[in-house]
Formats: sequence, C-alpha cells, structure tokens
Amino acid sequence: MKAKRTITVYNHRYHWTVSLKLYPKSHDHVHVAIWSAQIKGQKLNLQLRYDDPWLNFGPIITCNQPKKLQSAFERLSVTPAEIRKLILAALENGWTPEKKAPQLHFYANRNTQQLYPVSQIEYHTGK
Repeated sequence: MKAKRTITVYNHRYHWTVSLKLYPKSHDHVHVAIWSAQIKGQKLNLQLRYDDPWLNFGPIITCNQPKKLQSAFERLSVTPAEIRKLILAALENGWTPEKKAPQLHFYANRNTQQLYPVSQIEYHTGK
C-alpha cells in the first residue's frame, strides 16, 4: 500500500504515498504523505479516515441497513482526484512545498477536504 505515485497540479509535480505506517494501533485512519517531486521542500502529512473492511468484516456483513453502513464506515480508496483536492486545500492553508520548512501535519475531512492542524505528538501517537 506504500507505492510512490506522481501527480501534477498546476504544472508542479508532486509525489505521494498512502500507508498505515504511523497508525499501527488505529484501524480507522491512513497516512498520506505528499511532497514536491521537483524541489526538496516542506513535506505534507495527512491523516485520513479509512475503515479497513477486513477489520470490520463482522459489523459490515451483519448490517441490514445500507444507509447506516455508509454513514458508519469510511471505505473509499484514496484517489488521485482526492489527492489533487487535498494539495489545493493544503496550499490554501499555508503549505509551502517549494521551501524548506518543518513538516506539516493535518487531519483531512474526506467529504469537504477541510484540513485541521494536528500537533506532531498527536499525529504519531494517534491521541
């Protein structure tokens, strides 16, 4: 799940990965890292909700209300279209991928692409 991919947004190339690396005890989030493919600058770290269907297999197959299932579990894959929206949101929130600076950490609302700052301590411990 951690293959490096490339995306171009407004003539700037970015690399991105999706992994569970920072959340070994959390089965409902994935880590997305995004950085410039052209310049070694500020890295963006995002925490996105994702409920692993294998870890939630019992509740998923026993739910007899599809609408309740959709609202209770986030099972969408992270797509290039979503990454593009998140890059644009991060740029609006002060991300400077072309400058050397401390890494940024955000929780991303997948429905609105709204970003919420997360301290580095919270980010690594999941608290």
